Amino acid sequence: MDFAIDNMLYFMAYNSLENEEMKLIYFDAFDNIFAKITFSSYEYNNFSEGQIILKPVFGWIFATVLLLVIIAFAFKEFKFFIKKLSEKKSIKKSDKLQKTQTAQTNETNEKSIDSILSANQSISKEVTDETISMSIRRLIMCILISICILCPCIMRNTTHRSISATNVIFVLDVTGSMKVKDANYSNSKNIERIRAAKLIINDVTKSYNNASFTGIRFGTSTSLDVPLTPDAHAIENWANTIQTEPTGISSGTSLDAPIDQTLLVSKAIHDSHPEDINVLYLISDGEETTNRKRRTFSSLRAYINNAFVITVGSKEGGKIPLSKNALDSDENNDEDNNSNNNSNAQDDEDKNENSNSWVIDPSTGKPGISKADDKNMKNIADELSGSFIHAKYEDRIGSEAKNIMSKKWRDNKTFKARLRPEPIVWPFALMLSLVMLYELAVWVLTSGKLL
Repeated sequence: MDFAIDNMLYFMAYNSLENEEMKLIYFDAFDNIFAKITFSSYEYNNFSEGQIILKPVFGWIFATVLLLVIIAFAFKEFKFFIKKLSEKKSIKKSDKLQKTQTAQTNETNEKSIDSILSANQSISKEVTDETISMSIRRLIMCILISICILCPCIMRNTTHRSISATNVIFVLDVTGSMKVKDANYSNSKNIERIRAAKLIINDVTKSYNNASFTGIRFGTSTSLDVPLTPDAHAIENWANTIQTEPTGISSGTSLDAPIDQTLLVSKAIHDSHPEDINVLYLISDGEETTNRKRRTFSSLRAYINNAFVITVGSKEGGKIPLSKNALDSDENNDEDNNSNNNSNAQDDEDKNENSNSWVIDPSTGKPGISKADDKNMKNIADELSGSFIHAKYEDRIGSEAKNIMSKKWRDNKTFKARLRPEPIVWPFALMLSLVMLYELAVWVLTSGKLL
């Protein structure tokens, strides 16, 4: 019911605004609440500019229930209207009969009058204080209420889009150890750590509806792959196509590698939109393979409102597949992108089982074992004043977005015009208000006379 109240408040605010740009902000801000159209596809590109569509305020299910109630009431009023008309005709007919019988004998007249009076009495028993004009007004109100519930909209082109004042920063570890197949996430077992990270990014992206996203990866070097954008598809494509760096050029994992780049990005976002909520998701196996002391992440706290440090992988660890160049990584990543989660995990597992190419530990001369390190990730979470999460088999990360997302919205101008529905309810709402006021006035006057 809260959604319904929000929608009604939206329409009141929308129709009271004179600034067209502010109207667009209001409409897009509440667009995720409105119901999807059932008469045709919800993709607005399927419509043309100027086309009128129906977009119920309360959603099609609730709107259908309301319409059925209104139709039942309207049918009752219509039935009463027809009955009143027939009674009116009967009264006229009886009056006419009374006049034509005046020339007959007294005895005949008395019998006629008695029959007429009895007919009028039977009619008067069923008479109420509701008149035909009242019935007509109530029928009109039913029609206008039905139109308002269905919410007719006209399609308009716009280059403005309202987005949530929430920015999500993804920082992803792409070192060679992320190819180890010991991660569990989203009902998938023993999948590559990088695969689990991709699934996490997709889940989080879907949870932050109408937010903005940016993607940073780190390994031997750190790079900003996706600048801040409200395009969720851009971040999903980045996650689906990203590759771990070849183990042949990898120099191991340094967990503080993304600090500088992340600091620059988060500061730039904060300076541009100081009232926005910035959320950081750092995804890694937590393994530190450098000997130097790690720098602290505490410098990011000034620009990050919420942080989630996520570990993928297991404490038992696994062997690291050897990839000498980028093409080796491409082959494995292509398989990930062309099948579903479970089939990907199984295909990759079969492929690695048949391979004897592993990264060798120089100290032992045997395949090295990469283990996820929760301790390092917990320390980073503490430095960020954030939350630590170890991705598990039954997990679906992203539910936290509901309590984090900003309640504010800001306007974002797009280069490409988009079709958006603009409600045209106000004329019908105005007519409904006038009819209801007239009905109220009649009721007050009638009540005064009865007193």
